[in-house]
Amino acid sequence: MNPPTTVSPPHSAQPVLDTRDAVRQLCEQFRDTRHDLNNVFSVLLGLAELGTRNPANLERLGEALLERCPKVLEDLQRFQEALFGLKDRLNTTHDSHRS
Repeated sequence: MNPPTTVSPPHSAQPVLDTRDAVRQLCEQFRDTRHDLNNVFSVLLGLAELGTRNPANLERLGEALLERCPKVLEDLQRFQEALFGLKDRLNTTHDSHRS
């Protein structure tokens, strides 16, 4: 995925297009992260259910947690950074239009 585009100087049509592109990219990143979370939680819930039927499956649940959770946390961290980066750029652009 490409990093969000930078916002150009105020008083041009370009910031609006850059902002739309950045929001579009952020929405795509959110969709991908949500999909990954759904996949991980589906596996974890399935293994937890199997664990209630057969305690030997609880070891598989623990292994799945250790394997998959770090990637999910990294994805969430990247999404948060992109979201707050866009927010900061929008605030900077908005503030510069007021001056």
